[in-house]
Amino acid sequence: MVYSEEQDMIVLMSLQHADLATIGFYDNWTGCLLHQFALAESVEEALERSICFYLDTLVHVFKTPQGQFECYVYKLQALMDLADKNCSTG
Repeated sequence: MVYSEEQDMIVLMSLQHADLATIGFYDNWTGCLLHQFALAESVEEALERSICFYLDTLVHVFKTPQGQFECYVYKLQALMDLADKNCSTG
C-alpha cells in the first residue's frame, strides 16, 4: 500500500464553470494525474481560497462575496493501490 507521506503530490483546484470546481491529485515528479473529483458544494468566485490536504482529509476554506468564511471537510476513500496504476504523461 502507498501512503500519502511517501508520495510527492500536488493538489490542484480548477474552476471549469462559475459554480463547478474539480480537485486533482498529481504526481509531483511526473506530472501524472493520479485522481480527480468534483466538489459537492457550489463554488463561486472567491477572493480568498485555501485547500489543505493531509492523509485522507481534504479541507476547503473560502471567503464568500458577503465576507463570510465557509469550510468544507472531505474524508477521502481509497480507490486502489496507486503503485499498481499505470500512468502516462503524454
